[in-house]
Amino acid sequence: MAPANSDAHADRLAIHRTLLQYCRGVDRHDLDLIKSAFHSDAEANHGAALRGNAWEIWVRLFREPERTLSSQHHLTNEYIDVKGDVAYGETYFLAYFVRLSSEGRHELRTMGGRYIDRLEKRDGTWRIADRLSVVDWEKTEPTPPPSDDDLRVRGRRDRQDASFRR
Repeated sequence: MAPANSDAHADRLAIHRTLLQYCRGVDRHDLDLIKSAFHSDAEANHGAALRGNAWEIWVRLFREPERTLSSQHHLTNEYIDVKGDVAYGETYFLAYFVRLSSEGRHELRTMGGRYIDRLEKRDGTWRIADRLSVVDWEKTEPTPPPSDDDLRVRGRRDRQDASFRR
């Protein structure tokens, strides 16, 4: 017989997967993956210029010229409080972005922060219903462009990335 808290454990695992899905979508520059982490009516607040419906924010961002060459999001401490079909989470993140500056130089932007989320389970699926992105610190510094050697498999920001070959 399964322990009484097995449903709560399964919910936490599903929520964790949703949070990872969002990060993977951002890092692979995949709008469908990002949207799959949010309910269609979800609200998001990433700062004054990026506040509103989560899907609309990301659609707008995808229309802008892409300056990010690569990124990685790492989720660290995660606190999730499940209350039936609603959950509240605080998830710490480290994010790294290699970008082209407005002058065309390579730069590394490093951020540490937290996602403050309300998630809802609708039709059996956990997704983010409301997100506040809190940046606790950040740093931007020059970085050399990636080498053109053939010694490494390079990550890609699309579905041609090696992680999609299964």
